[in-house]
Amino acid sequence: MLKTNWRCCYRYFHTFRKLEESQVKEKLKSFEKRDILMNKSSKELARLNERKLAKLKKLRKTAYTKQQAVHLLKEKHGVANEGIQEIEIGPTSQSDLKFINITKDRRMLYTILGVNGEQLRDSKLIAEDVKKFLKRGQVEKAVFLARLAKTKGAAAMNSIMEYYFYELKYPQSAIKMFNWRKKWGVPSNEYTNTILFKGLAQQEQHASKAAASLVMKIIDGLISREELSQIEYNAALGALTNCIDVTHAFELFEKRVKGVKPDAITYLWMLRACSRIKTDKLFNEVLNDLVESIPSRCVDSRLIFEFCKTLHSRSDKESKQLALVALNTYFDFEVDEKLSPKIPEGLRLLPLSHWSIHKKYPINKHIIGFFLQTCLQTGNWDLGIETFLEMKRKNEKLIDVDMFHKYMELIMKKDPAVCGEECLKAFEEMESMKNIPFSKHTLVLVYASFEKQASKRIINNDEVRINALLKACQDFITQQEGRYSKEFESKVYPVEAWQFLVSIIKNATASNKVSVIRLKQLTDEFMKTLCQGLLEFKNLRKREQARFVELEFVRLLKAFSLKLEMPHMENVDTSVEGPERETFLLRRLVLRLKDKLLQHIKLIETGKHDGEDVDELEWSIKQIARRILSSKMP
Repeated sequence: MLKTNWRCCYRYFHTFRKLEESQVKEKLKSFEKRDILMNKSSKELARLNERKLAKLKKLRKTAYTKQQAVHLLKEKHGVANEGIQEIEIGPTSQSDLKFINITKDRRMLYTILGVNGEQLRDSKLIAEDVKKFLKRGQVEKAVFLARLAKTKGAAAMNSIMEYYFYELKYPQSAIKMFNWRKKWGVPSNEYTNTILFKGLAQQEQHASKAAASLVMKIIDGLISREELSQIEYNAALGALTNCIDVTHAFELFEKRVKGVKPDAITYLWMLRACSRIKTDKLFNEVLNDLVESIPSRCVDSRLIFEFCKTLHSRSDKESKQLALVALNTYFDFEVDEKLSPKIPEGLRLLPLSHWSIHKKYPINKHIIGFFLQTCLQTGNWDLGIETFLEMKRKNEKLIDVDMFHKYMELIMKKDPAVCGEECLKAFEEMESMKNIPFSKHTLVLVYASFEKQASKRIINNDEVRINALLKACQDFITQQEGRYSKEFESKVYPVEAWQFLVSIIKNATASNKVSVIRLKQLTDEFMKTLCQGLLEFKNLRKREQARFVELEFVRLLKAFSLKLEMPHMENVDTSVEGPERETFLLRRLVLRLKDKLLQHIKLIETGKHDGEDVDELEWSIKQIARRILSSKMP
């Protein structure tokens, strides 16, 4: 009975099963029924459609050729032939940006951006292409490519944010990218928040209140989800420290966040936040409380140096003086106790023993330079000079060109009456040190020291000292900036050197103690510059500089002509050879040159430098200059 029932079920099952038929049967039945012979069976048609769909899908992921793209732009978008011929289409082109907004054809976009559909699935490749666009300054294409990549464009969008922060200095645009990426379907990754915070922290201008609110909103969300990391926490503190209102930084610091523990970087940012406090009283209170709360595990030389910089950032002299004391207390300067700075009244400084540190930190170039700068600003010139000399004696490798510059400035502040000579010695010493190349600023400081020394009455009222100073200045210019001339077989002063020298001469001649011989030597040097055509219009790079030099030298020529005056000048017989005739003719040439230079100055001021009159005037100036050069003092 059971066997029979099983067989019945078995037959029932097979009775209702659809029987498969061959393609020939299917075609035969179709012919019998419709009297039409089928070319392909339904299975063949299905397979053919599948292949067509796959081919079409693959085609949609490829870009048009440039010829196809141009043709479609003409046909579908009505671009004129004249306009399309001037347009290059491709990733390096700058002229096809307008087509991105007028077309929705993805294949056209692929052609413009230089990618295909398969490449959009590779986040690394997209990020590299975006960086190439940014390197060429094609921000619009970079943004559009990141948008096309959707979920694979996270790293690419991060690169765009960094470009806005660091290259273009547009923090607001970077913030917009951060907000819009969610609408565009480009997700954030584990680096996005840190990039945003770090970018805001490193901007030269303080970020807005809206930026601070955005940072706090992001941080609050991360805290509520317990996803805030130590790196993001410190980066957020940096961003809030660089905002207009730093109160948010203190709010975040006072929060107790699970999984986040303040470290050395945390306290470094908080010290920078303290420097933004406006009132001195509140600054001292907050800073003292913060420094006392720093645990020993977080204290290192970098954090201590940041504390000194925070004190130095204040405008009042007392805080800067305390910064100098802190540098001497925390770092191994070995300053003579007689010169050691004292703590200003009403302020205090924690010793290193507060953090269980019993040895001063070693010094480096940054710390020495900062110490010298603080000495310069607080008036501790002797301390700065002695510290520099001691450091140079102990370890020359710690000395750099910036320290030499500060040393020269300290000399000028301490003793202006000898600063020119001392700075010249410092320059010669620096020049002898192979590892310290001097710069243009070094020359400027030496000139400034000569100018300052020449301005002191004790110098310019002493004929011997002022003439010796001018000689030293001339020798310095000849050696450092003079350009060899075949015509004179000697070095000629460039206009840039005269810019400083005329100011030195102006101070030196204030008491009328410069000898006539020295004035003639200075005049001869200027004549060489004129004969070389360095002050002609065709060779001028800075007209205002040339005007200043010529105007100041006109004053020197006037002083020189007064030195050449003789009693009964109008009765001198120029037909008789002798010293009186030579002096008279030289004075006449000097006055004539003075008038010509005044005409030249007027042309510089008006900007008229074309025409035969200008050429004739400059030719005349050269002729007079050569005659003055050939004239000798009687």
